[in-house]
Amino acid sequence: MLEDLAQLKMISGLTSSEFSERLAHGALVDGRWRKHIKGLRERLAKAHEGAASGLLKIGFEIFSEPKAGIFLWARHPEIPNATELAYKAAEQDILLGPGHLFSPDLQTSPWLRFNVAFCEGPAVFAFLQSQRQKP
Repeated sequence: MLEDLAQLKMISGLTSSEFSERLAHGALVDGRWRKHIKGLRERLAKAHEGAASGLLKIGFEIFSEPKAGIFLWARHPEIPNATELAYKAAEQDILLGPGHLFSPDLQTSPWLRFNVAFCEGPAVFAFLQSQRQKP
């Protein structure tokens, strides 16, 4: 049965649909992707600015504010272990990137990597604020 399912997957997933291919072709040929990319960049810049502003308001330090991109690195002086904070956030369906995950030696770190696109709602900042006020 496993072999039959694997074969079915290979047959059905080997190529994309004609509709998807025509859609991609049209976007590239007609130049619609430029407008789309411009809009995405504008939305990302707005999210980036909002995330940085929100983090600074609640006392976080931004490591380095890049001019573009989807990530910000930040830490709070009252939160020494980003891993513990990430576990607590996960319990509330908030995904944070603790710094140790991005270190070759997996050393504990106070730094967090924030995806700015997921910081637009109040939930992330309310959670962070509540955690920094705990003893």
